[in-house]
Amino acid sequence: MHNAAADKFGLKAWPYGPILVAAIALFALAGVIFVAVAILRFNGRTRPAVALRWLAELLFLAGSALIGGLWVYRWRHVQHLPLQNMFEIFLSMGMLMYPLSLFCRGLLGAKLPYVDCVLGIVLALPAAYINVSSFSATPKTLMPALRTWLFGPHVLSYMLSYVILFMAAAHAVVLLVLSVADAARGKESKSISEFDGAAYRVTLFGYPLLTLGLVLGSVWGKVAWGDYWFWDPKEMWSLVSWLVFLGYFHFRHMFPRRYRAITAAWSIAGAAAIVVTLMASIVSALSGASMHAYVS
Repeated sequence: MHNAAADKFGLKAWPYGPILVAAIALFALAGVIFVAVAILRFNGRTRPAVALRWLAELLFLAGSALIGGLWVYRWRHVQHLPLQNMFEIFLSMGMLMYPLSLFCRGLLGAKLPYVDCVLGIVLALPAAYINVSSFSATPKTLMPALRTWLFGPHVLSYMLSYVILFMAAAHAVVLLVLSVADAARGKESKSISEFDGAAYRVTLFGYPLLTLGLVLGSVWGKVAWGDYWFWDPKEMWSLVSWLVFLGYFHFRHMFPRRYRAITAAWSIAGAAAIVVTLMASIVSALSGASMHAYVS
């Protein structure tokens, strides 16, 4: 017998729930192997580390590919770009985890593949288990306000930026820990510059996408509702997120090699603002009292 909690947090039916759980398992296994690779390299055992690294990459790719296949299936199932409700949003972010992780590690010097695997799990879990209206897998008709060319670019810009800026915040957490440890011992470690640089470059990659999402959303508001801004909770928190990261860049420009703990805390605050933005989207969808309640 199902109670209300089971209805809200039970595994979704085939194919969504089981495939998402399989992807979560692949992410978890890849993350464990990435940690083992880091330990082996720390101990100077390069050859087994290389072999395990390839295995971890394949598992991480497989998990993201499973969600990608599910995303394509969802698109065909609902007959529109699957970015309408929070289920589809989290599905999209889970699909983007591996390609963005690979890009950031390969070109921007990101260093935390095991954390990226954890982020993949965090993004896939709500899509697999939460069954409130905003996370429902039941197909919904695309309302008229969403039938515009702005729909895909606006939402995808935000989804890309959110995943990237979460990765940057993970590096900022390590940077903050290193900064506190270095302050306690009165000596700066080599790793602190590496993590500071990685966090900055990844944030620099994500911020223009965050800006693009904000601008396209304003244009969309003008087209759909007749004005660029409505002081909606979702709009307000999107603006807060953008301003926090603007402050991050301003502070880092003023103090590029000083106060790194503050710089790291600023990046973490930006990621926290993004989380609140996502929560505002969920609350808006559940209450139906928002311009951004698109699930009904």
